[in-house]
Amino acid sequence: AKKNKIPVFPSHMVNTKRMESKIKAANIDYVFTFIFRILKPHIFSAPKVASINFHPSELPYNRGATPWNWIISQKKTYTKISIHYISKDNEEGKINKKIDLPNPKGINSRILREFMFDAGSNYFVKLIFELKNNQNYSLIDNSTEMGSYEKPFNSSDTIVSESMKADRIKTIIEASRDSFHNAQFKFQKEGYHIVQAIELNNFTSDRLLPERNDEGDILINTADNRT
Repeated sequence: AKKNKIPVFPSHMVNTKRMESKIKAANIDYVFTFIFRILKPHIFSAPKVASINFHPSELPYNRGATPWNWIISQKKTYTKISIHYISKDNEEGKINKKIDLPNPKGINSRILREFMFDAGSNYFVKLIFELKNNQNYSLIDNSTEMGSYEKPFNSSDTIVSESMKADRIKTIIEASRDSFHNAQFKFQKEGYHIVQAIELNNFTSDRLLPERNDEGDILINTADNRT
């Protein structure tokens, strides 16, 4: 940015009156946001034309800050990313574009998030050129009265236990595997981050599970009697 003499401002001033003044003084047509904090109305209405946001889900479904975790947790077999005009609570506004992503089944939340960010950043560059050339779009309705909202994925959503079925444990592990979380299991009053979970076929033991084996692994019996 310095090399090209592009002004940069710290993110903490984004919702200030000073930023509103700078947007208007610069005669800016569009504001674009990408995985960013919620803009106040006086900011997203400051540009001459509109403010446009990237959201990593198929709006109005999976609204919220961490949709990639919930998409995996809900075992969805498809998803999209959305580019939409900002209005009201930042997740409502006519949708400019929805872009299909690879089937999220069988991948973890970190891989899905990387797919989403890569597709979103590439399309944003394309969108800027399309808007500059006055390309018309058939806008898609988007209302927060429909769809779904999930709270930010946190540590309480990553906990697995032997009272769960094996498939649910596997899903939580994959949904939790990103830069901020790993699935957790509590054993003998200590919490452990799960690095890997492997099902043991035809396993038998005369001791009560859960237990720690000689290699340091923790063995559990799930609710559907799988080890």
